[in-house]
Amino acid sequence: MSIPGFGTPSVGTPPTTAQQQYQYEAPEIQARKLGLMDIAGQLAQGKTGAYAGMQIPTQQLAAFDPQQTQAFDLATQGIGGYQPHMNLASQYAGKAADPTSYQDFMNPYQSEVTAGIESQFQKCRTKPPHRQDSLERLEAEEKEYKERSWEDSRQRQ
Repeated sequence: MSIPGFGTPSVGTPPTTAQQQYQYEAPEIQARKLGLMDIAGQLAQGKTGAYAGMQIPTQQLAAFDPQQTQAFDLATQGIGGYQPHMNLASQYAGKAADPTSYQDFMNPYQSEVTAGIESQFQKCRTKPPHRQDSLERLEAEEKEYKERSWEDSRQRQ
C-alpha cells in the first residue's frame, strides 16, 4: 500500500543489480609506491645491492609513562591485598549461620537490667500478705488508668 502520489509500494522482490566502484590514485603516486615496495622486498630478502648499509628499522613501541608503570605496580600488589577482607567476610558468614550470634551485638548491661526488674517483680509477688493487697491495689489502679486512657483516646477521634 502506498500513499497516493508518492510512488509505488516497496513490497516485492529486492533489486537484482549491484554496482561496484573502483578508485585509483594518480599513476605517478601508484608507481612510486610500487617502487618502494619492491625496494623493501629486496631489502627484506637480503639483496641490498645499491642500498648496501641501509637497514629496515625494527618496529618499536613507545615506553609506558611513569604513571602507567605505577598503576601496573599497584595492580599487581593489589591482587593479594583483598585477602584480609575475604578472611573477615568468611568469619562473618560463619557467625551468620550461628543462631546465638546475635548476642555479640547485644548491650552487655541489658541482661543485668532485665534480671533486676524481674527480681523486683518477684519480690512484690512473694511479699507477706499485708503487702499483697497493696500490689493488688496497684494492679487495679494500673488497669483503671489504661482503661481511662483508652476511653480518652476514643473520645478524641
